[in-house]
Amino acid sequence: MQIIQKLIPQWHAQHLGLLPGHSVAEIANVFVSLALKPTLDVIALYSAVGGMCVMEDSVFWRLWSLAEIIERNTESSPYGVLFSDHLIDSFCYRLKYETDERSSVYVDYGDTHNVPKKLFDGLEKFFDAYARDPLELLQ
Repeated sequence: MQIIQKLIPQWHAQHLGLLPGHSVAEIANVFVSLALKPTLDVIALYSAVGGMCVMEDSVFWRLWSLAEIIERNTESSPYGVLFSDHLIDSFCYRLKYETDERSSVYVDYGDTHNVPKKLFDGLEKFFDAYARDPLELLQ
């Protein structure tokens, strides 16, 4: 995913404590343990960056590490696996397997009255929107 390669220098400049990427085997092990087949876009993301230690100040979004993904996904969901949050858990984002190439991205408000809502058909579209205007995307 080229968009991730463009965002990494920006994230480094923001001192977000980027974690190093992981091997395909490590990524696969985590997602398979959560009953989600890892897609090529998920592998591309977590191969390039292993998550963020610090929440981004300007938009209050954070990509979770693989360890945090395991820790935070205590219940299975038909809407996929939690992988990031906005505004210190005000709401979270999920990855759901669609094809071997891509996972869709859902927003989950953690509200039992509202089911998670599909936002994008793939991670690349999510990060394209993030790169254009993260505040609009995350509101």
